[in-house]
Amino acid sequence: FADWQQRLTAFEQIGAWAGDAPDVFTVTSGGTPERVSGLRVTHQLLDLLGAGATTGRLFRAGDDQPGAAQTAVISHGYWQRRFAGAPVVGRSITIENEPHTIVGIVPTEFPLSGSLFASAPIDVYLPLAVDGNEDIGGFMTVVGRLRPGVTADHASAELASRQQALSIGKWEWMRVLGQSVAPLPDLVTRDARVPVLLLLAGAAGVLLLACANLVNLLLVRASERRREMQLRMALGASLRQVLAQLTVENGVLVIASGVAGVWLTVAAVEILQRAAWVSIARIGDLHVGGVAIAFVFALCAAITILFGGVAVLQLRRPDMTHPLRPHPGVSIAW
Repeated sequence: FADWQQRLTAFEQIGAWAGDAPDVFTVTSGGTPERVSGLRVTHQLLDLLGAGATTGRLFRAGDDQPGAAQTAVISHGYWQRRFAGAPVVGRSITIENEPHTIVGIVPTEFPLSGSLFASAPIDVYLPLAVDGNEDIGGFMTVVGRLRPGVTADHASAELASRQQALSIGKWEWMRVLGQSVAPLPDLVTRDARVPVLLLLAGAAGVLLLACANLVNLLLVRASERRREMQLRMALGASLRQVLAQLTVENGVLVIASGVAGVWLTVAAVEILQRAAWVSIARIGDLHVGGVAIAFVFALCAAITILFGGVAVLQLRRPDMTHPLRPHPGVSIAW
């Protein structure tokens, strides 16, 4: 990592955290001792991933140097849960039997607060001391931002070149290690992508079945109202006007269903997030946002137009005299 910081040109900035999964830290100050999910990170990582600090600051150069003062950054959720929203920046907290000064709070929506791991959200971040003069290293996960115009293939080739250079001499054991460059979204979604796609496919199948049933019901309803619509057209209404009327009627039905669906989804998400028995990758990041709501109502509009308009096709060539002819049970007085 120290070598990459000095020599890699494909990246604007790189940061890292220790290991490939969160650690468990013991907090023994400020109330009842508890075990929290934590991560040791280099000072660049939080800023690199666009965390920002709602209060205080993030780690800065020097915080992750050997012998530096012990500092900590906590998540917004942990701040609310442990400290009930009280001012904590500058306050000391004992983590792993060592006092740390809280320097900042990261927002709840920050990716490392839960998005990057399938486990519990990250509560506490500690500096990861990196000494480039040490011969014995440790396992780290590195994240970098590519420079504009640089491709992942170019970055992979540069990493391979550095790997070969480092494996000459005392670090020959590095020849057995491989390096690769992968987009961050692939890492974020690796545990949840297949289940979500299967769930999406299942929901699409249910939607198609519901639409097929809806079309059948609308066709039956249109057959019952065929005489009414033909009478309207015989009196001068155009096919477009009749179609607009039916579209509005069907649209009210579909939009009401969409609103009910969104409301049920929001309620279900809250229940799943609070349920202790649910173990779903990154369930804490699941929310019904503006994009999802816009998609629902765009889908409602498409269903109204595509499926609601099927019932009007039988009116394209109406028999204008049909509504005026006597029907069983109908008498016309002149």
